[in-house]
This record gives sequence, structure tokens and C-alpha cells, in this order.
Amino acid sequence: MLPERTSCWQINMKFILNNLQAFRHIPSPRWTLGWTWASNEVIWSALGAQAKDQSDCSKLEGNIPHGCNRTLQMVDLLPDVPKNMQFPGCRKGGVLLS
Repeated sequence: MLPERTSCWQINMKFILNNLQAFRHIPSPRWTLGWTWASNEVIWSALGAQAKDQSDCSKLEGNIPHGCNRTLQMVDLLPDVPKNMQFPGCRKGGVLLS
């Protein structure tokens, strides 16, 4: 019997949020962006945002991912996060002005 073969794909994503509402802004505390994965995808690391609920990823071996929920919500970082978690030139603090 052959061992089960698995494939691993790595995709780097960058998303940009633009507020096109003329007189509405997204107020503090933060914006939220959510989605549902099609399969068993995980986020291994993130800059400029963080998973709202990182879930229990202990079933995965090796490095612990940033988030492994099938339905995931990412939120803006607070203004005082360490530099190594920030994305250069990204607005922080949750306010997207119109």
C-alpha cells in the first residue's frame, strides 16, 4: 500500500481596502474582513492584520499557523503594535476615511 500523498501550496496574498463611500468612514476600533475557505487552508503568518480567532491549530504538526479556522475573520492591528507585525505604509488604528 502506498502512503497517502499530499500536496502543499504556498500563496502570498496582499489585500488593500479602499473606502469608496463618499461620506462614510469605517470608525474605530477596527475594520474586519472575513471569508470561508474552500478546503483546509490555513494562514501561516500575517503582517498588517491579525486573525480575530486563531482557533486551536494543535492538530497540525511543525510550525503553528496564524489561523486555521475554516471561517476566518481578519481585523486591523491596533496603533501600538510592534514594528515587526506592521506592514510598511499601512494605515493602522481602524479608521478608513472617505
